[in-house]
Amino acid sequence: MTLLTLFSVLFWALFEQAGSSLNLFTDRSVDRMMFGYEVPPATFQSLNALFIFTLAPFFSMMWLSLAKRGREPNVPLKFAIALALVGLGFLVLAFGAGLGAGPGMKTALIWIVLLYLLHTCGELCLSPIGLSAVTKLSLPKIVGMMMGVWFLASAGANYIAGLIASLTSPADGMPAGSAEQTAQVLAVYSDVGWIAMGVAALLFALSPFLKRRMHGIQ
Repeated sequence: MTLLTLFSVLFWALFEQAGSSLNLFTDRSVDRMMFGYEVPPATFQSLNALFIFTLAPFFSMMWLSLAKRGREPNVPLKFAIALALVGLGFLVLAFGAGLGAGPGMKTALIWIVLLYLLHTCGELCLSPIGLSAVTKLSLPKIVGMMMGVWFLASAGANYIAGLIASLTSPADGMPAGSAEQTAQVLAVYSDVGWIAMGVAALLFALSPFLKRRMHGIQ
C-alpha cells in the first residue's frame, strides 16, 4: 500500500492544478464565450463535482459488472489508469490549444472541459479505490495510521502541485496571458502529461508483482 500511496502523490499533484494554474489558464487563454455570454473562469471549478455526480454511478456499475465476469482491474491497474487519464487530460489540452494557435487566438472551451472530464474519470479510478485499499491492505492495528499516511501524501502532493504551478508563472517582463506565456504553460502541461503517462506505464508493468503482494485482496 505504501508504494501505491507514493504513486498517488503524482496523481494529486497534477489533479490539483485545477485550483491554481488551470484556473489562471482558463481565465487568460481560453475562449469562454457561450451563446453571447462569457463564462466566469471560477465556474469551471464546478465541472469536477458535476462529472463526479454524473459518472460515479456508472463507474460503480462498471466495476461490479466486470467483477462478476472476473475481469475487474486490480487496484494497481486502476491506479495506472488514473495516472494515464490525468496525463492524457493535459496532453489533450496541449493538443487542442495547438489547433487554435495564432495571433490573438484562444483555446476552444471544449478542450478545458475534456481535461476536467478525463481528470474526474481518473479521480474515480483512484480516490475511492485508494481509500478502500488502505483499510483492506493495512494491518488492523495500524489502519488509522495508514489512513493518516494516505492523507499526508495528499498534503505533500499539494505542495508539489504548487511547485508545478510556479513553473507556469510568467517570466520577468512577460505579460500574463500573452502568446509567449501561453506557450510556456502548455509546454509545462505537455511535459507533466508525458511524465504521468510514463509513470502509468511503469505501474502497469509492476501491477502483476503488486497484485501477488495483495494476497487476493481486491
